[in-house]
Amino acid sequence: MQWTRYLKFGIPIVVGIAGTALLLNGVKPPEKSASLIEIKAVKYLVVQPEEAFSEMSISGTIEASDKWSAVAQVKGEIYRSNDSIVEGLWVDAGDVILKIDPLDYELAISQISAELTGIEYELSLLNAEAENTQRILDLEQRQLTYAKADLDRIQKLYASGSATRKQLDDVQRATLTSEKIVTDINNGLLLVEPKKQKLLAQKQALSISLDRAHRDLARTDIVAPYPLRISKLLVEDYQAVNVGQPLIEGVGVKSANVTAQANIDKFRDLIGLNTPPSTLNNEFVTQTLNQLVSAEVRTVGSVSESWKAEIISVRTELDNRARTLQIVVRVDDPYSSHSTAQNFPLLPNQPIELVFKTIQPSSVITIPLSAVHQDQVLLLNKENEIEFREVQLGLMQENQVKITRGLKAGDRLILDSLITAIPGQKFTGIEVAK
Repeated sequence: MQWTRYLKFGIPIVVGIAGTALLLNGVKPPEKSASLIEIKAVKYLVVQPEEAFSEMSISGTIEASDKWSAVAQVKGEIYRSNDSIVEGLWVDAGDVILKIDPLDYELAISQISAELTGIEYELSLLNAEAENTQRILDLEQRQLTYAKADLDRIQKLYASGSATRKQLDDVQRATLTSEKIVTDINNGLLLVEPKKQKLLAQKQALSISLDRAHRDLARTDIVAPYPLRISKLLVEDYQAVNVGQPLIEGVGVKSANVTAQANIDKFRDLIGLNTPPSTLNNEFVTQTLNQLVSAEVRTVGSVSESWKAEIISVRTELDNRARTLQIVVRVDDPYSSHSTAQNFPLLPNQPIELVFKTIQPSSVITIPLSAVHQDQVLLLNKENEIEFREVQLGLMQENQVKITRGLKAGDRLILDSLITAIPGQKFTGIEVAK
């Protein structure tokens, strides 16, 4: 049985030696089967431009277009106009929210009004005295005229010897007395006008004080300048407030602003203009942007609501590091039932996204995002060989990406992921529909 054991181990050795000898003698190994050299098949898509609307979504922040804060313009004790005034309440334009105790200002108005009445009385009395003095002056002037005529007659008689010296002296004294009376009355009338002007000046000063008092009284009512929502009450009922003390804060409900940072390259790609960033300013917005794109604000969450918006501002200073542009849009009546969103209001600090969409469709090339490999795509040329091509990416929408440069109509885009593919490698193409 020992020879059997030798035979068991010897046969493989002999066979191995024989095989080695054959290789050394140039004997060819068996050929591979045809299945091993068969060319692989890949799926491809024929690139075709399409008329489509471009869309871009970016996150934004909401704030009210109008912010209002009231400070005390008069001092006094303050209280709410009614118990329903609380934070979060909506009020209409002209509604009284808070009141400052008006008693001191009402008393001031009464006092000034009384002083004005006194001035009016003094003016009327002065006018009456002036009229009475004028009548007396008229009489005294007539008396003086008679006295002068009598003096002239006595002087003639005295010259002819028909009158005595005593008669002449008496008439002269009477004439001088009459002249003095007329002069005194005239001097008194001259003082009437300055007195009147003084009283009129006092009246004007009191009128100004009265206007100021009425203005202060009106300032005791803290009134909503436009429809708003009370965000903060900064005082408590019956608290003493001083001039300049903050009282209340509110936000307007007629419109809201949404501010967002948009990538400048993607935004220019969206609107289809190869304009430099310096042209994307407020003037450009008012003349062009609203004609090219529509804006919409959408809430982010399980329930999506939307509001139409209008671009109102583009910040002219470009952030060169982030390559972003600040865009502000306005939403009118964010609380109105006339808006698309009827279930929820659009509130500040609410998570939202700002969606821009072209108004007119344009011819664009879009491909599956999965076909892009580090800014390159794989193409199958006419010889069914692999070709690598760099592309410039534009806006991304869901699983599609816009190609702004690098592809043309008729290119055969490979959809399969070929990790080990090399340029020039042949494949069999299988066309698929987009």
